[in-house]
Amino acid sequence: MKSAFFLLLLTSPVWGQAPRPSVMVDATPTTSAYQPAVATRNDLSAVVWTDGSYGGSNTIQICLSDGRGVDWTPVVRIDGDPAAIPTAKYTSESSVQIVGDNVYVAWEDARFGNRELFLVYSNDRGLTWSPEIWIDKGSPAGTDTVFYWEMKATDDSAGGLDHLYFLFSITPSGFLDQDLYFLASHDGGMSFATPALYLPQGAAPGTADVYHIDMVANDQEIYVLWQDDRFAPTVYEILFQRSLDGGATWLPADRRLNNVAPGSADTANIHLSHAGPYVLAAWGDERTSGGPQDELRVAISTNRGITWGADMLVGNYVPGVDDIDYVHSRVINGNFFVTWNDDRGGAEDVYVAQSFGPGGPFFEWAVPLGPGNDAKLVGTGEKLAVHWRDVYGAGFAASYSRDGGANWQAGFGFNDTLGPHHEGGTLRFNGDYGNFIAAWLADDLGFNNTYVGGFRPQHLVPIGGFHLGDPIYFEAHHFPQSEEGWQFAVLMSEGLGNFPLGYGDGRNTGLLDDAFLRAALAYVPGLLSGTIGVGGSGATPTVFWPLSLPSGHLLYLTAVSFDLSGGGVSQGALTDVFTLVMP
Repeated sequence: MKSAFFLLLLTSPVWGQAPRPSVMVDATPTTSAYQPAVATRNDLSAVVWTDGSYGGSNTIQICLSDGRGVDWTPVVRIDGDPAAIPTAKYTSESSVQIVGDNVYVAWEDARFGNRELFLVYSNDRGLTWSPEIWIDKGSPAGTDTVFYWEMKATDDSAGGLDHLYFLFSITPSGFLDQDLYFLASHDGGMSFATPALYLPQGAAPGTADVYHIDMVANDQEIYVLWQDDRFAPTVYEILFQRSLDGGATWLPADRRLNNVAPGSADTANIHLSHAGPYVLAAWGDERTSGGPQDELRVAISTNRGITWGADMLVGNYVPGVDDIDYVHSRVINGNFFVTWNDDRGGAEDVYVAQSFGPGGPFFEWAVPLGPGNDAKLVGTGEKLAVHWRDVYGAGFAASYSRDGGANWQAGFGFNDTLGPHHEGGTLRFNGDYGNFIAAWLADDLGFNNTYVGGFRPQHLVPIGGFHLGDPIYFEAHHFPQSEEGWQFAVLMSEGLGNFPLGYGDGRNTGLLDDAFLRAALAYVPGLLSGTIGVGGSGATPTVFWPLSLPSGHLLYLTAVSFDLSGGGVSQGALTDVFTLVMP
């Protein structure tokens, strides 16, 4: 049976168009896949995963698409493990990054007995790939072990080659504690500034056990958050560092962000985000309870991490009684967001809170977005989504905002897979298409396989019987708030193809350039256009359907917003293709 999330979505009057049907991109359905990662930017998308048996024999697989995430290339194996039976490999959510036409893929690899990091890259949208690059962690291959790690790739604002950053903790051979290191490339991965830099400024190697880590980067700005127990064994603090020159120099002293000593931040929940001068750190803390109940704490810097305000408690749960998990943060347009799940209602529910300035306070959205955990917020500007997983592993759900987080839609399921167990769900946003692309694992065929799907909040709903002479019209829904007052056009075709939007836009509508489409364009502006009103919805005029098409005949529809007020044609949000079956 379909997941309960998906069935609820299909019967909801809010949505006239369901999320896209999933595509199983895994080419080896009789082996298991693990931890998919998604990247999407401009008109390029990629999904990477580990294939094989967990902790056994694995390969690294990739497939690619455009910004729509609808049609995917055949799967390509990109690791270069020379063994006849490849050794264990492990991907993470940061395993794939896209900058322009460049695709970067990294993973952990056990071919030397320990865990090492490897990298491959493509400079031609995945057509060809570099040889494997071993990431020099500062000790010979086969010694010490990589534990936590993050990779970030970012373009160069001066037009130079891409910057590629690795942050990782390693456990030295014969020891239990982890040390934190950083490594950078400023030529798109062709070379690295070795040796790896031991990052903490207030604790020597081997004197502080690093727990969880996070990193964000933009051009040569790098921000790092981690936990370590430098002041007392197993008593963890929240530490921060930053570089504004690509990792060449760092703050002379680590910034400690939790306000109490000794620290009580020994939870696995930390997250860091950054935009402009603002840096937002969020973490779980046992300050009130003394353990095990966590509360959500945040700290904000307004000067790129030089100084920080006192940490703040966020959420309307009862600290020390209720327990939070899975914190996530974002800074967007000067607003600060955090998501988490807690058990105040007796079960795990997902919440989001927002501060409209760096001084707080944080206002929690009045109702939980849905039941679940591991919530994450993605998107840009006014187009945001929070996604999470069902606590019972039955699927994945999301809620979106079309107005920068002021309002959130009810949660809905975005996976249509049938298996009883789902894992590894991740969601990324493509700004060109206003499109959220998802990848997850499901065991419909008895093994975990990789599926790709997603949704666009803006969508088109045909209304009417579509028999000859029937009154019909088209509704547009959930277009971005900034496009209220714009018009929208309905495009129709008898086939799927790659018809590009005109007026210098170039985005792929997914429609076939045929006579039907050309005829429809003649009614824009006109009978096949309408005005987007408050709330992001609008409708075309009612007309009498002029055609008699055979029952079962397929028409393919999409809608795009446009504005003529500036003297030219500006085009905005573009919907997924809607398949209309003639009655």
